[in-house]
Amino acid sequence: MSIAPGCVLYVRPDSIGDLVIFSSALVQLQAAWPHARHVLIVRPGYESLAGLFTSGLQWLVAPINPFSEHPGKARRTLAKLLSGLEELAPDMVVAASLNRTWLEVAIAAHFPGARRVALGRRAVGPHFNNALRLELGVESATAFGEVVSADERKTDWDNNHRLVDYLLARSTPRLAPDLTVPSHADGWAARFLGQKNLLSCEFAAIFIGGLANVRIKAWPAEKFAEFLQWLQGGRKVPFLLLGHMAEAGEVERVLACLEGRGIARPPVWLGRKGEVVRLAALLARARCYVGHDTGAMHMAAAVGRPVVGIFGGGHWPRFRPVGRRVLSVVQPLPCFGCDWDCLFKDAPCVKTIGVADVIRAVEKVLDDRRPAYDDVIEARSLSDESIRLIRAVTPLYAAIQDDRVDRMRVIEESQHEASIRHAEIVSLMREAEAKDGKILALQDEASAKEQEIIRLRCQAEEKDAEIAELKSMAAESTAHASDSGWSLGR
Repeated sequence: MSIAPGCVLYVRPDSIGDLVIFSSALVQLQAAWPHARHVLIVRPGYESLAGLFTSGLQWLVAPINPFSEHPGKARRTLAKLLSGLEELAPDMVVAASLNRTWLEVAIAAHFPGARRVALGRRAVGPHFNNALRLELGVESATAFGEVVSADERKTDWDNNHRLVDYLLARSTPRLAPDLTVPSHADGWAARFLGQKNLLSCEFAAIFIGGLANVRIKAWPAEKFAEFLQWLQGGRKVPFLLLGHMAEAGEVERVLACLEGRGIARPPVWLGRKGEVVRLAALLARARCYVGHDTGAMHMAAAVGRPVVGIFGGGHWPRFRPVGRRVLSVVQPLPCFGCDWDCLFKDAPCVKTIGVADVIRAVEKVLDDRRPAYDDVIEARSLSDESIRLIRAVTPLYAAIQDDRVDRMRVIEESQHEASIRHAEIVSLMREAEAKDGKILALQDEASAKEQEIIRLRCQAEEKDAEIAELKSMAAESTAHASDSGWSLGR
């Protein structure tokens, strides 16, 4: 039986989908430790998910993006964050993401007296890891006292619950993420859909965007348009195009392709910052979700909608959706597991997935009456020759990347060493300048004293001249008196 903590920090600086997947693990930990303070640390903007999660969870925003910000440059912001966390007096720090960032490491290292638990043995990216060690004096290898083994052949959801089992020291049921849409958001969604003449549970939610973090995983706009033409014409299913205002260009490209096919402009909703709950409300009223592997896909599954996710190989199969009725379309290639560092730079694993493959998946979702399923449709769009070529060049590219990482490590260490030496030289130069200043000051003082001595000598010489003149005058007076024959003796 595990000892219940007083305050737990869950460090999750990742994205919407990761947080939705983690929600069911949080529910179990909150239920197991009802008297603990549960604090979820997220990046700015992601606290807008709070309205969909269970109560009793404290959301804390860390104004740092550890995926792009350098540890050294975020030093002041980090110090302020850590100072605030000290007031919480955490006795447990949990890093539940397989793709660990330097922020989880920095926070864990700051609380050596707490129980520090990490999921998986993946190291922090080498660039940031070197910066942690060289600039902040933090060793990522020793930041966590406990590491829970992860199986990367399974989903993040599976591994999150493996973490729960470890923390609670017992086997726990595998709960699917289950988000609750607030009534005010549901009411807004009903009004919006009414204005667009869309009936609840009749329209398909088509998510074009969700590419802010990985742009190359986009399915082409032309293929989206061809699929939507079939959906509207062949299956008579109305649809709503969804995305974020920042990705309006992606949606416009699809709309332009639809216009080129003679299809009238369909209803569109583009969310703004802080409108995640509204997105969830729209998804909850949809007949199904079709779109990219992104946060909206996981939200759709978590509000109970059938899901068709279009996947690439960057992290496959870690982010397969978890829900009652989910279907993943993927084209397995020998280069899978690239973490989106694509050898071909444009993710052919996604780009070449055929429209027919997505249609096959959507037909299955629309027609399959089973209450629950989790299926995969494998696309086969590339030739055997192409696949053999990918299999041959993938290890070569990986070796080149490993060599590049090693070279970068040497360069960073050399640059750090050079910066230390430069600082030492600057310090010595300043010390020498200070000594030169003292020497100049002493020289000026000596010069002033010499001038004073010269002035005093001049004054003395003047006095000597005056005395000599007086003596001369006295001698002349004496001589004159003697010549006149007058003497004191007479």
